[in-house]
Formats: sequence, structure tokens, C-alpha cells
Amino acid sequence: MELLRGAAQRIRRGELRVIIVARNDAEGRWIYQQLREAVPGYRVRGDIKLGSPPRLLLIQPVAVGGES
Repeated sequence: MELLRGAAQRIRRGELRVIIVARNDAEGRWIYQQLREAVPGYRVRGDIKLGSPPRLLLIQPVAVGGES
């Protein structure tokens, strides 16, 4: 759980997106819920993919409209 809290803080600080790789849908939803609860008031954005081993892939959003 501490790893998920740390990841959630990193996601919020960097305004990152996350791909949750989980063994099944229920596990993916549980991980997403833990991330959300770790950063109240912040909307964690991402997707759940099925796969093994379970892991989080953190993705930097792409700048749009010529922003640097």
C-alpha cells in the first residue's frame, strides 16, 4: 500500500497519466481506488490493461498546441 501511495503522489506532482496492468479487472479497479484515496481531491487519469505481473506505467502527458 505504501508503494501505491508513493506512486499516487508522484502522479499528482508530475500530472502524469497511469496505465495499471493487472491480472483481472477487479484487481485493476482496486489498485485505481487505492491511488485515488491516496490523493484526495485529485483525479487520477489513466487506464486499466490486463496482464501479468501487475505494475504501474507512468506516462508524461504530451504537450498540445505548441506548448513547451
